[in-house]
Amino acid sequence: RYYAYRYLRKGLIDLKERCANKLHLFGQFDASPGVIKEAQDYSAMGFQSGFFGFESLDKINLSEFSKNHNKPELYQNIVQAFNECDIVVHSGIMVGFPKQTFNSIIKEAQKFGQLIDLGYFYAIIFLPLTKIWEQGVIAQDFITWDPNYSDTRHFTRNYFANMTIGDATRAFDQAQRAFFSWSHLKRKPPNRRIWRANIKNAIYGRVLVELGYMLRNRPYHFMMESFPKWKRVKRSLDSFRGFALTPEDFEKKEEFLRSITEGGDK
Repeated sequence: RYYAYRYLRKGLIDLKERCANKLHLFGQFDASPGVIKEAQDYSAMGFQSGFFGFESLDKINLSEFSKNHNKPELYQNIVQAFNECDIVVHSGIMVGFPKQTFNSIIKEAQKFGQLIDLGYFYAIIFLPLTKIWEQGVIAQDFITWDPNYSDTRHFTRNYFANMTIGDATRAFDQAQRAFFSWSHLKRKPPNRRIWRANIKNAIYGRVLVELGYMLRNRPYHFMMESFPKWKRVKRSLDSFRGFALTPEDFEKKEEFLRSITEGGDK
C-alpha cells in the first residue's frame, strides 16, 4: 500500500501542475487516525472535497453494526485538518439504529451540522442474506419485502426500542432540516472558500430535503442522484414478497437466490 500510495501521490501532483493547479478531485477516505497526517498530501494532489463514513457520533450505535473502526473522538481533528488544507468534508449520517429516539436523532443531526461541511442522511437498509437481515427474518419484524423501499430513505424493520417507524420517518425528515439550518451556516471554517462552499451546500441541501420530503413515496439517493426518481423499480411480485421468509425456510437460501436471479419462479 505504501509504495502504491507514493506512486499515486507523485502522479497526481505532477498532473495538477500540468493542469495549472485546476485539478479538482473528490475522494473517499477512511476515518482513521493516520488520515489526519495525510490531509496535506491530499490537498497537494488536488483533492478539494473528501467523503468520510462517520455514520454516527454514538459509539454504542456504531458497535451494534460492527463499525468499531469508527472513532467519534477523532472526527473533530479530522475535519479540522482537512479544512485547514482547503478540503471540504462530507460525511454519511446513518439514521435508524435500534436504540435511537426521535430526540436523539435530531440532536445528533444538529451536532453533525456543527462538525462537518455537508452531510448525507441514510436510513439503515438490510440487504438480503446479511446477518442483520437474517436477524429481522427471525424476529419477523420486517414490514415490507418490496425492494423499492430498500433505498436508504425508508425504514423496513419495526425493531426500534424507543420509537415507532412513524417516529423514525419524521425524525429522518426533521434531522435533515436540523442539519441544513442557520446554525450550520454560522460555522467558522478556516478560510473563505470553505465558507462559500458551506453556503452553497446548505442551500442546495435544504432544497433537496424539502423536495424529497414532498416526494417520499418516490425513492431517490440523495448523494448519487440528487433528484427523486420519477419511475419505480419494477420487480416480479414473487422475487421478494412472494417467498416465505420464515425461520423454517432458512434452508432454502439457494432457492431464494435462484428465484431472484432467474426472475422469480419459486
